[in-house]
Amino acid sequence: MIESSGAIASSAGEWRRSPRQQHERRRDAGLEFVTAKRVMEYVEAHYAEQISLRDVARELGYSPAHLTDSFRRLTGTAVTAWIIRRRVEAARIMLRDENVTVATACERVGFNDLCYFTRQFVRIIGTTPGRYRAEVRSRVADGPEHIMDGANARTSVR
Repeated sequence: MIESSGAIASSAGEWRRSPRQQHERRRDAGLEFVTAKRVMEYVEAHYAEQISLRDVARELGYSPAHLTDSFRRLTGTAVTAWIIRRRVEAARIMLRDENVTVATACERVGFNDLCYFTRQFVRIIGTTPGRYRAEVRSRVADGPEHIMDGANARTSVR
């Protein structure tokens, strides 16, 4: 039995996708992959700027809602969360440099509010930027066998 939607009902009453629907679904998944890749590339190139979901969507030619849905279906996260995570990761790397202050890192990665930056850093890394910076410095002072990975300090055995 064929319905107007193009889906086919099996004898057990379960719905299966028609070959055309299966093709369209694969095509859509391919477009979502390309779109997600383009989002990631755009964020990588512009995360230090004041970009928003609206800016990314406009640049890629999608509505913010469509872009978020497509990106979330493929990555499991929203575009805005991806931007924040990329900024925090860049700040984490900057904070390893002894000449970079927390405020400087915050500004360089595109946050314009130090309190908001700190909240996001704690949420993602698990510690404050200042504590992270101090821990990294103490690990470096202890020697090269100490590694800082995210918020968890580990000692490697060599």
